[in-house]
Amino acid sequence: MKAILKVITMMVLFISGMCHAAEADNHLVRLAIVIAPAESGFIRFLTHDFQKQTGYQLQIISSTTPYQLAQTGKADAVISHFGKQELPAFVLNGYGSWPKMVFATQSVLIGPQSNPADVQSENSMSDAMYRIANTKQYFVDNELDEVSKLTELFWLQAGAPKKEGWFVHDNLKKDLAAELADVLDGYYIWGAYPFLAYKQQTHTSQSILVATDPHLQRIMSISLVNSDKIPGVNVQGAQALEDYLLQPSVQATIHKFRINGSTLQLFWAEATNN
Repeated sequence: MKAILKVITMMVLFISGMCHAAEADNHLVRLAIVIAPAESGFIRFLTHDFQKQTGYQLQIISSTTPYQLAQTGKADAVISHFGKQELPAFVLNGYGSWPKMVFATQSVLIGPQSNPADVQSENSMSDAMYRIANTKQYFVDNELDEVSKLTELFWLQAGAPKKEGWFVHDNLKKDLAAELADVLDGYYIWGAYPFLAYKQQTHTSQSILVATDPHLQRIMSISLVNSDKIPGVNVQGAQALEDYLLQPSVQATIHKFRINGSTLQLFWAEATNN
């Protein structure tokens, strides 16, 4: 009899502990997010009052594959570029809610300090591409999917000039594309934050030449993970995070964020696009 009572007591304690653990988990919101907003410190800057307003703790998980993390039960919400290839299937297959726009990242045209194509900061990207092609200066295709799409757009807007003799297509991306452009005294497109981080690490003399073309802003969205599809999701916490990010007062702070050594605005408010 004592043995049975001991077993029952242990079971009660175990179940009670599980309930407390579940209750504790409900105070944690897990956000899977692509690299730049996390590593730059921007998402922490934007959500620094989230706990104070809602009582939830925010766990930020940066990854190049945030939707995979969500589908394996490791996130309650996902933020990525709206054009990320995995997003449509994630939503249409029922894993996440219809995405809402939260902010935009900044891409830029980067070039050598000598700027032989005489690209000016006020130029549109089509004008800049035309100048580079017309003067036969090297342009390195940074073959990130989203950057290649931008490059193709600007090349077409510039009149689709023949690529021979100036357009370099070597299947390079990120810092490898940057290194080749440095060697060639060439131009290329990249995200503003990753370039600034690269510049701090390498002390390259390359500089940002064009950032004002609106096509260089890439919208990011949030999708909340569906608890019917993936057990263990903090539904209320994820919704609280989305509601928080869409507040006008929070959106209004986005333009203030900067990183050390640069005055460039790296993120833009986009909730008005919902």
